[in-house]
Amino acid sequence: MSDRCYLEKCRDRLYPEIVAGGLADSNMQRAVNSALFSSPAELVSKTPDSYRSATTRQNDVPGGAHIYAQNDLGGQNLNLQEIYKNVSYAESVAQRQDLSLLRRTVPSCVYGGGDDVMWH
Repeated sequence: MSDRCYLEKCRDRLYPEIVAGGLADSNMQRAVNSALFSSPAELVSKTPDSYRSATTRQNDVPGGAHIYAQNDLGGQNLNLQEIYKNVSYAESVAQRQDLSLLRRTVPSCVYGGGDDVMWH
């Protein structure tokens, strides 16, 4: 979630995967009663709540192990700072109901042989 293109990836890449998985349809209608999201906009707008839920689990289940990195960096947790930026921006996008605010260009990746990934 700290990736600077995370919200654009939710809109452009994750939502189509959700459609392909049968949890929504490509016409942005509820595919089944248990559909998670009806559109890319809904996915982005629910990102802050998903983050809060994940944070609760992260703090409770592994005992807040992410705090150790923060302690080693003089109190800074750069990963969490970037996540907070994305969550805050997702809230702004949801409040304004305007996906055009997501303007970053997501790098494309080309898979080579084996585990090689090349980014463009």
